[in-house]
Amino acid sequence: MAVFNRCMNDLQALQTQLFGGIEPENRTLSGETVRVLTHYQFDRSAAAYTLITYGMVWDAEIIVRTIYETAMKVLFIGAHNPPFRDELMKEFWEILPAIFDRKGPTKAEEAEKLRRRFDANEDDIRIFRNLRNPEIFNIEAIHNKKFRDSLESKWSFSEIVRELDKNSDKHIRINGLNSLNHIYGVASHLTHASPKALDLIDDRATRGDDLVALEAGHICRLLSDIVTMSAFGIRYSQRAIDGTQNLASQLSELVLTMANSTDDIQKEFARSQDDYYSKYIQP
Repeated sequence: MAVFNRCMNDLQALQTQLFGGIEPENRTLSGETVRVLTHYQFDRSAAAYTLITYGMVWDAEIIVRTIYETAMKVLFIGAHNPPFRDELMKEFWEILPAIFDRKGPTKAEEAEKLRRRFDANEDDIRIFRNLRNPEIFNIEAIHNKKFRDSLESKWSFSEIVRELDKNSDKHIRINGLNSLNHIYGVASHLTHASPKALDLIDDRATRGDDLVALEAGHICRLLSDIVTMSAFGIRYSQRAIDGTQNLASQLSELVLTMANSTDDIQKEFARSQDDYYSKYIQP
């Protein structure tokens, strides 16, 4: 925990250094977007850490999924080259909100109907009615459904990973991003309460002597993920701001420091599993 806190403090300092050094006249929409996204990410990191300290590792895993999603949006923006980045900003701040505004009224209308059926409380009903107010929300359909679904998918975690893991004239390639799909997928099962999530929890409940090593390793992986995603966010925020990745070496050093601090714990769990894997995996 001590190493994690030191790493996060250093990352926070680098984040402040990066965004605090921008003069108002030099601020851009993409720069401000990655700034608020990284701020959101750091807040979620604090939330995940708090859950871990209270022993709520499964809940922390769900929050870490949000951290993954936020970091990936920062990477998506920062990895793109101008003017393609400007196109992303239009999608993120204009088209996607309009798509979400369009979806909102239908849901609000159904909620209002139910509320009226059981309790015609005008204080609540006016909220649902206002969510369908065309003077406030853009409730007109944007393009066709195929376009809307495609754009939403484009900004999803899996599609961002897929796009950035390939060569393109629109953005730099970030090798190995698809390796993140595994942990993100596990966290998604927990988020959606799938049968796989229940299998994971059952496995944890039925462990034997290796339980302590398993839980310690799980916590270490969560903390390492938070540090890694924070470093990713700052690195590609810098590219969105000044076109460089000059902080990359400092950020990589912090990620390595965190990984090295958990190495002995991870190895202890790995050795506790040797007998199990020897039954199925031959040298």
